[in-house]
Amino acid sequence: MELEVSGIQIAGLLYEVSSPSRRSGIPSKADFTFSDHLDNDGLLGRFRRLAERAAHSLLRFAQASSVQISRETPVSVGDLVERCTKRGWPCQVTADFHVEQSLKFVRELIPDVGLLLEGQTLEPVLYTIPRLGTVALRERLLENRTELLLSTHLVEEGTKTSTFLRKRGIRVDPYDNQTSLSLKAGIIGEDLLVETMQDFTLGTAHPQACSDTATSPHAPALESSGNQRPSASQQAYQARRRRPAWKLLLRSSAYLWLLPFRNWKRRAKKHFPLVILFHHLISDRPHPMALSTEGFLRHLRYLKQHYRLVSLAEGMRLLASGRIEEPTAVLTFDDGYEDNFVNMRAVLRVEPAPVTMFVCPELIEKRQPFPHDVRDGREGFEPLWPAQVQRLANEGMEIGSHTRTHFDCRSTDRARLRNEIADSRQDLETLLGRPVTTFSFPWGKPVNMSEPAIAFAQATYERYFSAYGGANFPGALPQHLVRTDHALDLWELELALQQLLDFQPNGRQHAAALPAMGDA
Repeated sequence: MELEVSGIQIAGLLYEVSSPSRRSGIPSKADFTFSDHLDNDGLLGRFRRLAERAAHSLLRFAQASSVQISRETPVSVGDLVERCTKRGWPCQVTADFHVEQSLKFVRELIPDVGLLLEGQTLEPVLYTIPRLGTVALRERLLENRTELLLSTHLVEEGTKTSTFLRKRGIRVDPYDNQTSLSLKAGIIGEDLLVETMQDFTLGTAHPQACSDTATSPHAPALESSGNQRPSASQQAYQARRRRPAWKLLLRSSAYLWLLPFRNWKRRAKKHFPLVILFHHLISDRPHPMALSTEGFLRHLRYLKQHYRLVSLAEGMRLLASGRIEEPTAVLTFDDGYEDNFVNMRAVLRVEPAPVTMFVCPELIEKRQPFPHDVRDGREGFEPLWPAQVQRLANEGMEIGSHTRTHFDCRSTDRARLRNEIADSRQDLETLLGRPVTTFSFPWGKPVNMSEPAIAFAQATYERYFSAYGGANFPGALPQHLVRTDHALDLWELELALQQLLDFQPNGRQHAAALPAMGDA
């Protein structure tokens, strides 16, 4: 909070050890499985867990993976106190917020504003100790069940009622479930609290009377009311595999036995490839390029269990160093869909990972849909807003260009190519106030990269990226780097990461092809 809100100072923290989490429904790392819809209880459940542990161990052996598996270890009370002490924040741990010792601790802090982080109901006396009152976050699923409403409220001194400060709705998409909505509510709730506290520091907080008692601080939590979220058993959206199962099985059978030999040789030589994955859209609405919010969470946990995920900049450094000691991957997203601002950030909030996004600045500025969605008659999949791109960049996401309008660069019209490729860099640098040094070709196949288009990319950017498979090996840092599709299915994704889907396991043919075209 101190990092995101200028002018704020944390006076102290009161922590109730018996407090249940306000949010539920997000599976822990230990809950990650390949088949989550089987019963976890009984003999079948125990057998499944043992089989999955064995499968993960065998897969890590075949990958020659030395990546340390991160275990979910909840922050202990001692850890919390230690962190507060290091930051100079007074911290009181209690079994009950409302005992006199807790109330005395809060009074002695002489706070201006209280902030209730967990969302449980408090007695009015604790809400009203801070001079300006206490801010609380509440959520409510609207009666038509099409929107989850999050709002911040203020209980002021001398009152027992709350006033409304800010609110934001989360659209309930057709394939949302309890996990996806919990993730989205988490990131939107944090955004609302930050914006609300910034209003206080700027003097722009304007409380309004509450007309909806269901969103007052004394209303029951959503999970305990009759107005429930979608059930945890509701299926997330499942897009189709890119390839049929028989083809994946055939390629798995043909190459799988060779994997340990190849990968352990790479490990001995510290010569693993850098696999750069590209994706487009995290959404709980049907779209041929969409991975659901819950699906992205599971993919990210799988990747972090088996691969080292690095930023694009770190990946470039590793390639130049000539040494990659463990299976390593980079996550990139093309186009810049607005759905990603909530859904992707919601997952990255609980599973942090570096991401690069390539966007189309003119579509963003003019709020125009992507040409491929227009062509296929898909509506409602809008690009990011300019302020959202700025926010992503400020949060540490690397931003690159994807032409101004998602232009097909098979064209040889030099004036148009200059406008789309070179001028898009200037657009983004003006928007972000920082250098933009990377570019990815829309569609990214050889046919979509004409010789003059490659020449403009080479002259304008430090690095440019295709999108038709292959991997990048350490020892050199070419200007052109190859990427492979982030498949929507874990089986297909793993085969792509192992370079088993292109019949070019070393990836060198791909890496060499396009620079030669540019030199011709």
